[in-house]
Amino acid sequence: MFSKYDVYTTVQSMYCYPDTDVLINKLNIHDKAELKQAEEEFTAVKQMALLQEPIKGRFTKTHLFRIHRFLFEDVYPFAGHIRKEQISKGDTMFYPPDLIDRELERVFKTIHSKKLLAEQDKEKQIQNLSQTMAELNIIHPFRDGKVTLRYQQNVA
Repeated sequence: MFSKYDVYTTVQSMYCYPDTDVLINKLNIHDKAELKQAEEEFTAVKQMALLQEPIKGRFTKTHLFRIHRFLFEDVYPFAGHIRKEQISKGDTMFYPPDLIDRELERVFKTIHSKKLLAEQDKEKQIQNLSQTMAELNIIHPFRDGKVTLRYQQNVA
């Protein structure tokens, strides 16, 4: 059973097949449950590959995009691209598309200018990383894909 947080809300999404809320996908699956299952299977394999060999990067916007593209490229044509429409999930509104790029730049600039990940105190480093992940989640740069957690795992 879906909770109110399992469903993205938008008027007919440019990312969905007409008259549905099923994301357009490279597998041409039109059933939401079947697509969810396929996505989980494909991304599980990719996640295992990331654990074996993380995508090299310096905790930047480009690094985030590369991880998203790697994880979802077999399923979605929008993998690794900033979303182009306003979305919400449950009662949570995410950043408007026209602000995403600027906000990502701000977050990553803050990380690097304050050397947040170079913090010697592990507790402080975890706190910094958690705050960054919360900011990335509310910016929600991609149409779909729980990349924030996977990004955190990739840079940890």
